[in-house]
Order: sequence, then structure tokens, then C-alpha cells
Amino acid sequence: MSERKTIVIVGGNAAGPAAAAKAKRVDPDADVLMIEQNEFISTGTCELPYVVSGEVSSHEKIVYFDAASFEEKKGARVSVRSRVEEIDRKAREVTVRNLNDDSTWRQRYDKLILATGSVAKSVPPIPSDATNVFRLKSVPHVVELKKYIEREKPESAVVIGSGYIGLETAEAFRKLDCDVKIVELTPEPMPQAEREIRKLVETTLEDEGVEFLGGVEDLESFVEEGRIVRLKAGGKRFEADVVVVSAGVAPETRLAQNAGLEVGDAGALKVDNAMRTSDPNIYAAGDCAEVVNAITLRPDYIPLASYARDGGYTAGENAAGGAARFRPVFRNASMRLFDRFYAGVGLTTAEAEKAGFAIAEAHATAFNRVHVMPGAGKVFGKIIFEKDSKRPLGGAFFGGREVSGYVDVVSTLIAHKLPATALAEAEYNYNPPLSPFLNLLTLLGKKAGA
Repeated sequence: MSERKTIVIVGGNAAGPAAAAKAKRVDPDADVLMIEQNEFISTGTCELPYVVSGEVSSHEKIVYFDAASFEEKKGARVSVRSRVEEIDRKAREVTVRNLNDDSTWRQRYDKLILATGSVAKSVPPIPSDATNVFRLKSVPHVVELKKYIEREKPESAVVIGSGYIGLETAEAFRKLDCDVKIVELTPEPMPQAEREIRKLVETTLEDEGVEFLGGVEDLESFVEEGRIVRLKAGGKRFEADVVVVSAGVAPETRLAQNAGLEVGDAGALKVDNAMRTSDPNIYAAGDCAEVVNAITLRPDYIPLASYARDGGYTAGENAAGGAARFRPVFRNASMRLFDRFYAGVGLTTAEAEKAGFAIAEAHATAFNRVHVMPGAGKVFGKIIFEKDSKRPLGGAFFGGREVSGYVDVVSTLIAHKLPATALAEAEYNYNPPLSPFLNLLTLLGKKAGA
């Protein structure tokens, strides 16, 4: 009779629970232990700004399991408030610190899965220990911020950074009737987006009363009694009752690098298509691990919850003795900005050019339904494709809820290597209150073929 296998998972947000559940399904006899440094596991993080605004009534709504319920339903043991501080690859042990009493213990493993996620980038002029400075990366962060809002009732908020979370956080504070300013290093918001999208986002912010301060290179903070009272940017001073730093994320790889594991070109842990690291007994998944971009066929860093989940499934199955493979992927993500939505898929123009593609673009603006119908509005769309082959490389849309469907159609073309001109050959649904007589995608397909 073979000895019972021990699988240890470090991290309990998205990839970790997926890995634990899958490992237990593949090998029900395995001892699966998931270790998480926070008190919460299996949480939603994309929903955090909506907890701030109150649109989601409580952080408890985005905590899908606690330690006891996860163990009961999935069969894996869970240790929360426990931080893995060292990996001894030779002994196949990890050193764990109990954050409740500061004691340490060593845990043996046969297979180890790292799901350590990502960390929020810091902004040097902003003191992280100021009592009114927050990040919005995890449930503990939103709990702390909500307590501050309820206690202090801030009237002015400053958001540092204008990516997805930064913009959604700015919206959340406007819904709380705060005066809101966004401070950004680049001249326009959403620096990773297409240039046309950046302009549309900036206009939307202006229409909704959010002041955007771009091209800021001289940010300065003024601290009194342990809290920021005002900021200075571009020669302008302004109050700040609350400051949220949302300057992007980076892979959390310190534990792995201290153990000598290889980091890939994308800055995350180097893994093969089995999610195996440079140590055959250690796997990695989620925001700490790289993926292969299906468009460039090169290592990439795409920190999305859906890929963290899928990578966790792959790592968990293989750690338990399976033979799963993680497919190449590409970005497909969206966000809401007040009553508008942005959706982007694949490569941006800048990314495609950097990857060496000879590209062409097609863009258009059209109504999302028959223009005389209530709720009709305009939506902008853009596709990026190879000049000669017409192979689609990416797309971006800004408009109403329909952008989710538009971007998924482009995603299908990318995945199946259909030409961008195929957009003009599809038969799109037509119904005056639901969809337009001439679909935006048809226009883009025709322009791609012109």
C-alpha cells in the first residue's frame, strides 16, 4: 500500500482553493493542506470597489468559504493566519509562522503549490503608514477602508493610479458624495489602453465630476499627526481626507526566489505547461506565475482571476498525480466606469508593435440599438490585426453593456485564427430595443477588408 501523499498549498485566494479542491478530487486519499496568511480564503477581489461604494452590502458577500466550510465541502485542511516564511527544498519542508501567537512550525510536503498571488505596487511619496492611506488589494484592505469611511466620513478622496481598480475606486467615492481626484504619472488615464479609449475615459471622468491630474511627476504629501492632510501635484495643492494607492500589482515571488526558484522573462515564476516550476516538486499558479500568451507564443504576465482559477486546477491535478496541461491564453477583461463599460481583448496596439507584428487598425463608432429607441447610445470599437493575413490580434470597446458581447466575438476570432474580415460575414441579431440595424462589428469587419 502506497504512503499517503501530502500536498501543501501556499495561498488561499483564487488559485489556492482551486488547486486544493482539484487535488482532493484527483486523489481523495491525499492530505491536502492550504496555508493562508490572512483570515479570509476564497474571496472575490474584483468586487472590492463595489463593497467600498455599498453596491455590495458587505465584505462577507465576497467571502465564499471560511476555513471550516472549505474543509467540510472540499476535504482539504486549511490553516489561516499562518504565513509560510521559508521553503527547504532539500528536506521538502516549509517553515510556517502562526500569526496569532508568533510561534513557528515545520510542515513536510511531497508536492508544494505556490499560489502567493500579487502585491500592490507602492508610490514612494505616499507614506504607507499614514492612517488615512489605503490599498485595495484584498478583503482585509476593504474591511479596514470601510471602517475608516464609516468612522471619519471623508469628504475628499484622492486615488493614486488610473488602472481598472483605480478608476472603479474613484467611481465608488463619487457614489459616496466625495470630491474625487485621480493622480496619474502618465498624461492620460488607463495608460495601458488604446489612445481612443483613454480619451473616452477622461471625458467620462470629467462628466462625472472626477478631476484627473495626469503627467504628475512631482507628487508631494503633507503629513500632520500621522495622517496625510493634503497633497501637491503639478504645483497644485489639494485636500485629502482619504488616499487610496492603486498603482498596479507585481507578482509576489519573494518566498519562491529565496528558495532559488527561477523567475521568467515576464517577471513571474517560470513554469511549464503543467504549472511546474524549476523544482519538479513545486508548482505555481495564479498571479505569481507566468503564462504563455496564445497570440505571441511568449511568456506573459496576465493577472486575471479566471486564469488563476484554471492554473490552480492544473497545478492541483498534477500535484495529485494527474497529467493536465494549461493552455496558452490571452487577455480578455472589462470594467464599468459609471454608466459606461470598457472591454479589451488580446494585444493593444503598443503591445502588438512591441511583439514585432506588422499591424493595421480599424475603428468605428455606432449606435448600440436603433437610435430612436430609449436607452440608445453610441459605442466605440477598434480591432488590431496583421496587415497581410488579417489575423486579429486584439480589440477594444467602450460603450454600454453590449461591449462584453462584442469583445467575446473578437476573442473567438483570435482563438480560432479567423480573419478580422469575418466580422462582416456573421449574421448578427437585430431587434430595435436590443440591437442596431447595422452592427458595429460588421462595420469593423468591412473596414478591415478595405
